[in-house]
Amino acid sequence: MRVQAPAPSYVELPAARARVARGGPAMCEITVRLEVVTPILGGGTQTRTVDDVDVIRAASVRGHLRFWWRALYSAKYPSSRELYVRESELWGRAATDEGGRSAVEIRSKVEATGAIDGSDVQLYGNEATRGAYALWPAKEQKADPNRARSHMAPAPRRMPGTRFRLIVVAPVDAEGEVRNVVRAWLLFGGYGSRTRRGLGSFKVLDDPTSWLPSRATRDALTTLRPRPR
Repeated sequence: MRVQAPAPSYVELPAARARVARGGPAMCEITVRLEVVTPILGGGTQTRTVDDVDVIRAASVRGHLRFWWRALYSAKYPSSRELYVRESELWGRAATDEGGRSAVEIRSKVEATGAIDGSDVQLYGNEATRGAYALWPAKEQKADPNRARSHMAPAPRRMPGTRFRLIVVAPVDAEGEVRNVVRAWLLFGGYGSRTRRGLGSFKVLDDPTSWLPSRATRDALTTLRPRPR
C-alpha cells in the first residue's frame, strides 16, 4: 500500500527572488495584505455591479494604479509623446505588431469577502443609509418617460470585510515608482468607484508602517516618498 507523504508546511516562506523573463528585465515582487473598510461600489465588468467571482479584479486595480502613476510622474516628461511611451511600456497599451503587454503583472488572492447589500439607498431622515453622501449614485432610479429614463434597480454594494493579498510584479528598475504608486493608491484611492468620496478604502494588515505615515503631516508623507530633486 502506497502512503502519500504529507504536504510540507512552512513557518516562514523564503524571500522572493528577482525573476528574469526570457529576453526581458529582472523582475521584483511587491506584496501588501489589505482589508477593505468602507463599502465597495462597482469594480465589476459592468456599470453598477460588483463581481461575485473575481472579487478584486486585477484589471480594475491596474486602472487605479495607472491613474496614480500619471498623478505622480507625468511631470517628469517634457512632452505628451514621451509620457505615452513610458506609460505604455509600464502599464500596457492596445496591442500592435510590436506588442503592447504591460510590464507590470497584478494578482490578488482573496482571503475573505464582505457581504453584498442590494437594498435601496435612503438619503434623508432617521432611516438614512450610512454614508449616503458617497453612496447616492447606487439609489434606485424610477422610470421617467419625460426624460427617456428607464427603471434602474438599486446598485449592489459590497460591505466592509473583504481581505486580500495584492501581488505586483514589476521590473526591478521601476520598483521605486511602482511602490510609490501602490502607496498613493492606499493613501488616497481605493477599489471600485467614488473612491475620492471614501468608498473602497483600505487598511493595511501586515507591517502598515512600511506603507503608511505614522502621522498625517507633510513631513511624514515626505519621509515615505522623498520629493524629487
